[in-house]
Amino acid sequence: MKQLYAFLFFGLSSFCVNAQDINYNLANESETAGWQVQDLNNDGTTWLWSSELAGISYRGDLATGAADDQLVSPSFAVKAGAFYYITYELEQRSAFDADDVDVFIITGEGNEVLSTLNISNSTGNGTLTKTVCFLSQASENVSVIFYIKTPDANGSLTLKKMSVEAVAGQTPEMAKDLAAVSENGRVKLSWTAPSVDTNGVDLISPVDFYISINDNEVGRLYTQTPGSACEYVLDASAYSGEVTLGVLAGIGDAYSENATLLFNLQDVQGEAVLLKTYKCNSSDEVAKWKIYDNSGAGKMVYDLGTIWLQHKLGKAYEEDDWAISPSFSLKADERYFVRYSVATKRDYGATFDVTVGKGTTTTAQSEVLDHQELLKQNGEGEFDTKQFSVEANGNYNVGFHVTYVQNDFSLYYVSVYHIVIIDGVETAVEVPEDNITYTLDGRKVARPQHGLYIVNGKKILY
Repeated sequence: MKQLYAFLFFGLSSFCVNAQDINYNLANESETAGWQVQDLNNDGTTWLWSSELAGISYRGDLATGAADDQLVSPSFAVKAGAFYYITYELEQRSAFDADDVDVFIITGEGNEVLSTLNISNSTGNGTLTKTVCFLSQASENVSVIFYIKTPDANGSLTLKKMSVEAVAGQTPEMAKDLAAVSENGRVKLSWTAPSVDTNGVDLISPVDFYISINDNEVGRLYTQTPGSACEYVLDASAYSGEVTLGVLAGIGDAYSENATLLFNLQDVQGEAVLLKTYKCNSSDEVAKWKIYDNSGAGKMVYDLGTIWLQHKLGKAYEEDDWAISPSFSLKADERYFVRYSVATKRDYGATFDVTVGKGTTTTAQSEVLDHQELLKQNGEGEFDTKQFSVEANGNYNVGFHVTYVQNDFSLYYVSVYHIVIIDGVETAVEVPEDNITYTLDGRKVARPQHGLYIVNGKKILY
């Protein structure tokens, strides 16, 4: 970075104020007092106040070469360990290329870059208002510098406003994209660290995370880079069934809201194997479903290849209608999930539950696998329920319980998947490469059923 020297002045000499007092509206020429410019390439074109452009402007269209010019604010006092928001407004006009601008602060320690900007890449007007955060390392006087390196023959760039506000610190936003998988009796959490604070300002400090199960802290992860991908493997052996996993972001004593995830510790990772699909693309297929019209406002009937909850177009109805699938066989303590495809409308939603139970009566549908609240799905959309298990071997049915429809609800198909764990499975015995199918413990199988077997020394999923 080039050093500043031999400043040119707009008006009065530089003076120092307290940071909380700074609020420059540079449309007023009187507020340009104390601002300095540096024509580093000595081409005679540099920052200059313009009443027409209502601020301090660099006229790239008048330059003879690429810009290399700095605009420096009056100095202001900061305190060691204090945080400051620096907000500025830049306006670009008639630019054919992007304006490249570095915004940095000059301190006793040197020049700290606060923001590197690439403003617009098309002819026309554009205004950028941006806030950056600065943490002072010492009690001293500092200045903000706008350093333009615009290509030649470009339009104008105008600094219109700048303010500095002392703040208590930065409170990070909540962690994003929280997900969990079971891993050998443990749970691996993953998430994205927040990149901005609760005011939308880029974080300038590393983020700490506090991990919990049912609001009980079980681990910590320190000094993560803002916006980075994070992982943490936790021991959940003291818990069982459905739990609430939480990740709390913190910087110092400032904490985000808790990012939470309802997770079943019985959930497993493995190969999703299709057991059964029921499509709704013919009247014969739909006839296999059990339909209930408990509200009397309209029921699910076959129409153009779908099960469709019909009612007067554009009129919303409270509903209590069901479509319950034909049965399929499940085994106790295995893990399953349901994949289904539905459509509503882009602007008109539907509320419904996806259930599972042992029978085609509504009371037999004993567990809710998924809930969609006013789902607005334009065209066919595919969704997966949570994983589930059943207590006893037998035949089960999937239900769709529709409780509110703004326009219509269409069900295209429902599929049931079995999750087969493959990772970590070890072959129990040595088997020959003889094209014969063996179980994992070495027994020959003439007619393999659904599951994992060994053929020619390799694990094969049937």
